[in-house]
Amino acid sequence: MEAFLYLVLGVFAALQIILFFKIWNMTDNVSKLTEHFCPNAQQQDNVQQQDNKKAIAVVSSTGDLVEINFCKNGVYQCYNPKSMLTETYNKDELIFK
Repeated sequence: MEAFLYLVLGVFAALQIILFFKIWNMTDNVSKLTEHFCPNAQQQDNVQQQDNKKAIAVVSSTGDLVEINFCKNGVYQCYNPKSMLTETYNKDELIFK
């Protein structure tokens, strides 16, 4: 009976080790996973750069010119030199120049 128990435990241990390496192999290349599950995350938004290397956009609701500091997940952090405030906007709220 003891030998059977050791055999079963040995088989389960071997299967767990095999499963560990299979999962490790599947998740080894994170860029492939990102492309598969989040295809838009790798795409860069088309923002034209001005000479001073700051992207300029117009807020559609107010008509103010803003400088785009950075974009993450479709949300733009913009600096408004007129009001001296940093605000966040969605892509739909901005008109790119």
